[in-house]
Amino acid sequence: MKSQKSFILSSILLLLLSFLLTGSTSSSDPADSILGTFWAPDKDGKIEMYKKGNTYWGKLTWGEQMDLKDTENPDPSLRSRKLLGIDIFMDFEYDREEQEWVNGRIYNSSDGNLYKAELWYEAGNTETLMVRGYLGLPIFGVTKEFERIE
Repeated sequence: MKSQKSFILSSILLLLLSFLLTGSTSSSDPADSILGTFWAPDKDGKIEMYKKGNTYWGKLTWGEQMDLKDTENPDPSLRSRKLLGIDIFMDFEYDREEQEWVNGRIYNSSDGNLYKAELWYEAGNTETLMVRGYLGLPIFGVTKEFERIE
């Protein structure tokens, strides 16, 4: 009788553990599908998308020229910092209705400007992140593709 109870208890625990493990992976939040590493459009840099609180950020983790400085930054005190490790994507919120990340900003180190931006995937293709940076209204912007790195 004792071994039968032990077997039942072990089976229940195993079933619960299996449910917890599969439940945590299959019910992933669509907002988190942006997490991971992406090539910059010219494949000369890698951006790691990560979550900070309830917003999504992206930092430069690799570049062809690793020692490049932020020479175009409008703040003279930041012009000597390395670009490697700085946040390029900042403060994006996930809009569940539109299924895109909004209200964020992107930093363009080529001109030192911050732009408003929106991020989304085309037709559920989570391999290519579409990034539209703009001034004022999205219609006055440019869209670039960031390819996911496996």
